[in-house]
Amino acid sequence: MERDLQGTGITVGQRAILEALSEAKSATAPMLTDWLDMKRQFVARELKALLEAGMIEKTPNPDRARSFLYRLTPESAELIAAIREREVRTFAAFSDQFTEDELLAFRKIMEALYANMLAGENRDTQQEDGSPS
Repeated sequence: MERDLQGTGITVGQRAILEALSEAKSATAPMLTDWLDMKRQFVARELKALLEAGMIEKTPNPDRARSFLYRLTPESAELIAAIREREVRTFAAFSDQFTEDELLAFRKIMEALYANMLAGENRDTQQEDGSPS
């Protein structure tokens, strides 16, 4: 993924934040932290870097006096759109070498793997907080 971002001036973490803001239009830092399941300090550091780079804007949050809303700048919205478009083209070129049945089988395997990983994380969390597994 880092290779795909070469020349864009953004990191993988920053891209995740830009993607989330692209979908949500605006969000607070705690919202981004929850959505992305990232540490608060990491999100704060990446937001600061994105602000300094002019990739996002910060405005007062009308719902909370000491909170801010973050949103994409027009330039970063174009950048995210260009990154997505390039990835779609790359994936389309890659997937052309497989049949539809092979792609569906791969998707089924990945969904099962993801569900199994989530179940394992849930078991680990329950064991950490003393809940029965």
